[in-house]
Amino acid sequence: MQKSINRNLILDPDQVEKKIKRMAFQIVEDNCNEKFLVLAGIWDRGYFLAQRLAAELKNAGFRIQLIKININKRNPGGTGKAAKQPGSGISGKAVILVDDVLNFGKTLLYACREFLPHPVKKIKTAVLVNREHCLFPVKVDFSGLNLSTTLQEQVRVEIKNGRWFVYLV
Repeated sequence: MQKSINRNLILDPDQVEKKIKRMAFQIVEDNCNEKFLVLAGIWDRGYFLAQRLAAELKNAGFRIQLIKININKRNPGGTGKAAKQPGSGISGKAVILVDDVLNFGKTLLYACREFLPHPVKKIKTAVLVNREHCLFPVKVDFSGLNLSTTLQEQVRVEIKNGRWFVYLV
């Protein structure tokens, strides 16, 4: 007999779309003097969120470079690397690290190291859901939802047929 998982829907697809549009608007406000943005999404759902944000930001007139960051979220100090090395093309550019859920901040902190060898203009962070349990010195700059949870609860983002759902498990 399979144990059923108790999960509560906290964001439906329409609400997620509104959150993504609002995050993009906040990014536009914060980067009004930029022409070029680098969106670095943590594989997999962070990268998918970066793609969605990129589509919104292109409509606002930004040139976007998407970078996929592969990090083992269970062991982020391991051998995570950018799928496409950032290179010198990001020098002087604004970088936004993107992930679906911020749990403790460790993954975003380790993702930063991809950009430290390059003289980028600034590094900001964007997450769809901020659980507000940071144990590492990471600040969320753009979030769709700030959600106080217990340490035992999990937030899961699921994408089904291009529609996004966020659950509290």
